[in-house]
Amino acid sequence: MNVSQDSTDGSLMDGFYMYFAPYGEQRADYLRHHVVFGSSVRHAVLSGLDVDTTYSIRMQSFSETTGVFSKLSNTVVKRTLGTSALTAGRLQSPDTVV
Repeated sequence: MNVSQDSTDGSLMDGFYMYFAPYGEQRADYLRHHVVFGSSVRHAVLSGLDVDTTYSIRMQSFSETTGVFSKLSNTVVKRTLGTSALTAGRLQSPDTVV
């Protein structure tokens, strides 16, 4: 998703929301979000995720100046590493880079 431009009116965006939940969970209380500020940001790290778990992730850019929000992105499905990767020292916590 291009986070620097809104596809509707071309206004500069201030950042984006990342919505994520365990894959297949439809309950709103499982949905979490992470706010990323900066029009030039091209990646973010979601931390505090459960080990060996599949997540659904969507993004939405926004402009605080104009109050404009983009449409939600397509859903991306990613899985965190299992405990064997953590104990081998490859990661300190189950993170997903999007």
